[in-house]
Amino acid sequence: MKKKKRKINKQKVFSFVSLIFIIICILWYGGRLIYFYLDNKKTSEKEANIFAKVLLKEKKDKEEFKQVKEVYYFNGKVKDNYVMYSNMLWRIVKINKDNTVTLISENVIGTLNNGKDTYEKSSVITWLNKEKEKDYSGVVENVLSNKDSFLVKSNICTDTINDVNKITCNKTNHTYDIGLLSIEDYLYTGGNKGFINNGKITYLANQSKNKNYWYITTEGKLDSDSENEIIGIRPVITIASTIEAHDGDGSKEKPYTFSEEKNYFASYVKLGSDIWQVYESDEDKLKLILDKTLENKDSTAFKYLYSKKNYQYNDTTYGTLAYYLNKTYYKGLDYGSIIVENNYTNSTYGEDNNYSLEELSKNTISTKIALPSINDIIVNDEIEGYVTTTGVSENDTYIYIRNASGTISQKNISYENKVRPCISIKKESLTQGNGTEKDPYRLGE
Repeated sequence: MKKKKRKINKQKVFSFVSLIFIIICILWYGGRLIYFYLDNKKTSEKEANIFAKVLLKEKKDKEEFKQVKEVYYFNGKVKDNYVMYSNMLWRIVKINKDNTVTLISENVIGTLNNGKDTYEKSSVITWLNKEKEKDYSGVVENVLSNKDSFLVKSNICTDTINDVNKITCNKTNHTYDIGLLSIEDYLYTGGNKGFINNGKITYLANQSKNKNYWYITTEGKLDSDSENEIIGIRPVITIASTIEAHDGDGSKEKPYTFSEEKNYFASYVKLGSDIWQVYESDEDKLKLILDKTLENKDSTAFKYLYSKKNYQYNDTTYGTLAYYLNKTYYKGLDYGSIIVENNYTNSTYGEDNNYSLEELSKNTISTKIALPSINDIIVNDEIEGYVTTTGVSENDTYIYIRNASGTISQKNISYENKVRPCISIKKESLTQGNGTEKDPYRLGE
């Protein structure tokens, strides 16, 4: 007897297939819905954490936060606009209409003569920004973290200003990542009653009719009689509109921070009982400068004459500061074995070579313990009156002394001066600590 063939219930098959299709659709579109919801939430949270938006939300109703057209300025004696970036302390100047944020360094980080060249060709701009085929340029740019993604071109007003009561902003420069503060921005932040006035003499971006650069005096006033002066530099940078705030509340004790790659610049290093700071680095070595001037056993300032002959730093000439540091002082260091020889600038800077950065950078010496040059970045600008390795000219006996006011003075090489030594060590020597003042880098046990 033949078995009957089971008839396929097309209705049930259709219903089953339809159910599977509906389940797949629910899973697919539901999953996509959840994905886009979470993605939009993440995007919204990220946008809410954009540095400019964080600032606008926190500061918008505060009295010292003022709107000028489409720009928001911090104005007056502000105490909550500090930023830590590249191990340097900065102050927020303004939030621009495109959500970029303009900062100025809190401290003087260099001293130069800016000459009478235009802003684009000035010595300070060259020192700040790297230029092709100019080894002496970009001293500051070289120490900034994540520069390509963090910074955008700074838009600086460079009008010629003859009367500080008649400020204009018809000409702007946005060629460089690192610039100088304009008179306009200085006045909008409160001028001599604002937070930028910190008692340091510092250059501004504008020139007067006789091509002298304006600068801020120790009293916070504006002056332009600086033809042969060597004046402090406080760089200005602009943070990109995409950068997120990482931490901090803007106070000096807890400044705003960003997520950055490791940066050795200005990090603290403890060697023996001494504290040093990094002021320059390459692939394997760090240049360090002592975080104070040398002291005698009774804690008074140690002083020593530079030389009896000229500005040249020669560690084989008895009776010179170079000889003392590399013989007597070196022998007293219990960590002397990790100090390596390195090249340090030892040249002249003055009217004889037209205050040329190129000429200043040409001459170097190789030694173990050196002194800072006038073209080195300053870390800790509160230290007063220490000698450099930069002479005033080839034909006289004067050397430059760094002052805490943001200026340089000249002293005869035979006079005794305060001493702030520099050394070099290999990065691999430091295996402990994180480089902060509270937890400095240290040698392995």
